[in-house]
Amino acid sequence: MARERLLVFARSSLDWGLSRLSSAKAFDFVQIQMPPSKPRNAGIIEIRGPYYTPVTYQYLKGLLEDWGEYVDGYKFAGGSMRLLARDRVRQIIQLCHDYGVYVSTGGFVERVIVQGRMLLTGTWMSARRWSMTWWKCRADSLR
Repeated sequence: MARERLLVFARSSLDWGLSRLSSAKAFDFVQIQMPPSKPRNAGIIEIRGPYYTPVTYQYLKGLLEDWGEYVDGYKFAGGSMRLLARDRVRQIIQLCHDYGVYVSTGGFVERVIVQGRMLLTGTWMSARRWSMTWWKCRADSLR
């Protein structure tokens, strides 16, 4: 009997909420502060590519399909793009750009700096050709 009352309450509460939906967002009758639309100058959300956990193309695609409007940047953490085939890196970069997500080399430049100025210039030019839009570099690595 108590369980039946609980189910009736749950159904009526659900019906009440669903009847007041004004958009396609779940639970949109609960007020939350939404981020401004892209491109944003504040509240930037950046996700990492493979680092502690592999981030495959299909995983990233699903993530961006569901959450792309909230994601601003994708970082190839630790230079992980160096381990992938060129075609796959191009696909990942294009996928990110399709969702308005910038692509960062992550800390890769810190690995390149120690190998010489010519390699740094070549890497920078390659990153530009590949449409990577951000470089990350710790200031102390430039000494």
